[in-house]
Parts: sequence; structure tokens; C-alpha cells
Amino acid sequence: MPAVMDKFEFGDLNRFLVSVGVTLIAGSTAVWWLFLREPFDLLIAMDRLQKLTPQAQLIIIERQQWTATALTFLPYVSGGVSLLGVLLLAVGLVRWVPSQKIDDRFKEAQMKVAENEAARTMSNAEIVAKVRSDVIVEQPALLQGTTDMTAKIDAVVSAYVKTEEDLLDTLSHRLPKQYQLSKHQSQGGYEFDAIIGSRDGTQRFLVEIKRALGDGASYLRNALNRASEAAMWAGGLDDAVQPVAMVIVVGALDEGLMASATDFINETSGNPTAFGHTLIRFVSPQKLDTLSAPDIEKFFDTSQRLAVFTV
Repeated sequence: MPAVMDKFEFGDLNRFLVSVGVTLIAGSTAVWWLFLREPFDLLIAMDRLQKLTPQAQLIIIERQQWTATALTFLPYVSGGVSLLGVLLLAVGLVRWVPSQKIDDRFKEAQMKVAENEAARTMSNAEIVAKVRSDVIVEQPALLQGTTDMTAKIDAVVSAYVKTEEDLLDTLSHRLPKQYQLSKHQSQGGYEFDAIIGSRDGTQRFLVEIKRALGDGASYLRNALNRASEAAMWAGGLDDAVQPVAMVIVVGALDEGLMASATDFINETSGNPTAFGHTLIRFVSPQKLDTLSAPDIEKFFDTSQRLAVFTV
């Protein structure tokens, strides 16, 4: 069975016509410039010509004759080539520009579809599943043994979800007026506890809340890396606004957590990508209920990548 030929791409033909048209116009202009710039032995004096050998005289006279003939027809040839170039350029542009506009609109629509498809509120089941995954990864000791393992995990997950909701409620109620908060958003392959954006559209923060459980230091580093990757991905959907990842850790602050956070900031300092802008906020459990509006405002101070809030 004969192979099916690929569909001919007229966009390539149109680009080719435009390229040929530009080349012909430039070429015809260059030929005129060359003939006007070079004398082609037309300015040689008679006395100098007489001093040359007969063979040299013959060659120069023939060149002068050829040049004179070329100059006679050059305006017509150059003009015709230039007109042909203009015609090909016009045909190529007339056929190419509309199709390019359609292609641009199609790509823009694809980007909007991807963004709209990604931005949605997570269901309660998805929220619990996300927290459960965090708990199991961060506290693998809960999986040891079989006695009441499910009940233990459920209890930790419930407390984890409550901590997230308490913090999100506090953020929502005391958020500066220029910001608005959307809880539990799923965007592409990433899930966020909240997305906080300025009302004028100039800032966007992707918020991830973590509780300090088990080996919090190593898990914090993983959370920072993933949040930064998510901010890089989200930034690709909007050239005007570069999202900033914000990881909020609720729990008792220890040396391991602080060292992990400090190492991340030192290693990413000066990084032009989202990794170099990720914010880390530590909130002690005692401070959770007493966060004030000025405290919340400090959350969005991008000049301070690391901030601690305690009583």
C-alpha cells in the first residue's frame, strides 16, 4: 500500500515567496550600486590606453562595450527584477499574514485553555488526599506496625487539615485590601493550599502550608523545591506576572528546620528563576491564633525571603 504523503504546508510556501521577494529587491538594488560604484575601465584616458599592448587594448575596449550594453539594459532588467520581487513579497505577505494571525490566535487560545483548565478549586477529597500524602511521606513512622495505623494517620491528617484551614481563615480575614485569596487551587499538575493575587494583577503568590512533623528539615527542602518548580511552570503561562512561591511552616521551630531554610536561601540567592524568589515563613502554633494584620502584611514582603512569627 503506498505511503500517504504529508499534507502540503502553504505557510512554508508563503514564507518562501516572501524570502525570494526580499532577495530579488535587495539584489536588484545591489546590482545598481555595483555598476554605479565601479568604473569598469570606462574612465581610462586615451593616452594611457595607447601605451598598452594591442591585446590589452582589445580586452579593455571589449569590456567597455560590454559595460555600455549592460548599462543600456540594466534599468529594465533591474526594474523588472525589483517589480517581480515586490509582487512575490506582496503575494507572500497577503497569504501569510492572515494565516499567521490565525496561528497566533490559536496559540493564545491554547494558553488560555491550559490556564483555565488548570485553575480550579480542589474538592474535599482531593484536599484530604494531598494532606494524607504529605503526612505519610513526612512521618513514615506512622506506617510501622498495624495496630490502629489507619486511626493514627486519620488523626494526624485531621489535625493537619485543621491547621491549614485555621491559617487560611486568618489570612483571608486579615489580608491587606490589595490582595485576594483563593483556597485550595489545582493548577496543571500542581496543587496549592492557596493562591493569593493582588487586585491590580501585578503580584501572585502560590502558597503551600506545611506542618513540622517528623523529619521536617528534609521534607521542607523537598517542599521548597516543588513550590519553586510550580512557580516556574505557572510563570510560563503569563509573561506579565512572575508568581512567587510562599511556603508557610506551622510548628515548633528547631535548628534543623532553620538550617534547611537558610541553606536553601543561600544556595538560590541571585538565581533569576522562581527558585531565587521563593519565600519561607515560620509560624509557631501559639502565634497562629494571634496573627495580626501587620503580621500578615509582612508575609508579602519579598525583600525578606525568610521570616519568623512567634509569640
